[in-house]
Amino acid sequence: MASLPERSRDPWARALLEQNRPWLMAYFLGATGAPAAAEDLVQAVFAAAIENADRFDASRISSETRFPSAS
Repeated sequence: MASLPERSRDPWARALLEQNRPWLMAYFLGATGAPAAAEDLVQAVFAAAIENADRFDASRISSETRFPSAS
């Protein structure tokens, strides 16, 4: 098995990713209807988040992203 990037070993980063697993899984399961495909998509999201963590800039998040409307 390949070694995880050093960033992914940070317990706070992993906790943040793992707390989002249930709703991501539910979203992708609803979108695909296939548990295996949904899990693959969740893993792709986590891998992208870990890989690009150094590019995150909280000041660029819009209020709509933080507090989406219930339209």
